[in-house]
Amino acid sequence: METVSCSITRKGKRLPLCFRVTTINDVPDCLIIEILLRLPLKSAKHCMLVSKHWYALMSTPYFAHRFLQLNYTSVLLMSYEDFDNGIKKLLVTYQKWIFRSQALSLSVLPCDYLPCEPEAEPASVVASCQDLLLCCSRLGSKSVYFICNPTTGRWTQLPPSPPPHKQTRHGFIFQGCGTSFKYAVVRIPYFAELRFCNDLKVQIFISDSANWSEKLLTCRSKVFGWPLLNCSGIPHKGMLFWISCFLNVLIGIDPFNEGESPRLIDLPPGAFSIRINKSLAVCKGILRLLEIKDDFTKDVLSIRVWDLKDYEQVEWCLEHDISFFGLQSKNPTWFQCKQSVKLLASDSNNGDIVYFMMGRSTVVSCNLHMQTLDVICDNIIVEAFDKAFVYALPWQPTFIPSLPLQNRCYDI
Repeated sequence: METVSCSITRKGKRLPLCFRVTTINDVPDCLIIEILLRLPLKSAKHCMLVSKHWYALMSTPYFAHRFLQLNYTSVLLMSYEDFDNGIKKLLVTYQKWIFRSQALSLSVLPCDYLPCEPEAEPASVVASCQDLLLCCSRLGSKSVYFICNPTTGRWTQLPPSPPPHKQTRHGFIFQGCGTSFKYAVVRIPYFAELRFCNDLKVQIFISDSANWSEKLLTCRSKVFGWPLLNCSGIPHKGMLFWISCFLNVLIGIDPFNEGESPRLIDLPPGAFSIRINKSLAVCKGILRLLEIKDDFTKDVLSIRVWDLKDYEQVEWCLEHDISFFGLQSKNPTWFQCKQSVKLLASDSNNGDIVYFMMGRSTVVSCNLHMQTLDVICDNIIVEAFDKAFVYALPWQPTFIPSLPLQNRCYDI
């Protein structure tokens, strides 16, 4: 190691100074990790190419966990239809995100699975789990499903599914990684004959077997059935959860355990009635219930957020209970016009951020702690609005393996 001597002049005095010129390899690993953890995602990815040693440091579960704690990115995706071009699109609400666009078209998904008939509907997003999307396209009595990762452009097509129903509820969940990776798709069609029974008929696809199956799940309560309030199941702790309108409970289905009875979780005793606008989400690994009581005739617009602090003992905690009219906004005319407010989603990492649609065209982000509203987009056509999803950008994109006995995993 070379030692260099130099001097510094200060107020006419020369002060000798000796220092060692070191290389990056002499920096302790703990310090390198702390520096890399504070880089943006794109820069951190580039640093993995600096050396094999850095690649090894950044490939550990510890680094991935810490990086997501400091740099976790979640994005609100809104599915809507472009009537002029006849295709489904996704509105990306985070301007600096990897898509670099506010309109990610799903038309990149293939159309060779159908005989190019004009009756085929464009693919749309029906469910999501972290950074993977479940997409569906219909042609008459056929439904074709795809698992897609927009950040990598990879997708895989699922085998033919049972005949669809217009009011089908979807759920999508995956577990593990690498060779232990597996995923499941759950469909809950509307079956009028089961509406007042203890049984719920579901259609499940498991990647391990690469087959669809139909099952009857027995529940401990009657008047189980349908409809379910949220259209897409929320993945949490290996289960998919929906809100039941009839029972005022959460219904959890474990698609990986055959014969497992659905789990019912009572909603908080102080929750609003079932007619109130509700939404289910997961924030920092905790199930979250959001609800709005909208009664403009009495100038009442309340926002409540409940967190399921104890999953096993079912203990709910009221995190927020505020009046919408008390929020600070750059556009106070929103409240004067008494526009309708629709819950869209909750940020999956920031417990203070909730997304709403106001009126017919405005999507806003609400900071419940600061009690402020910020406009995300104000040009959505509400007649074309379909669904909203929270898309989480992980440290490493999720790899979609090919299905057994099927080589149908593609790059877009």
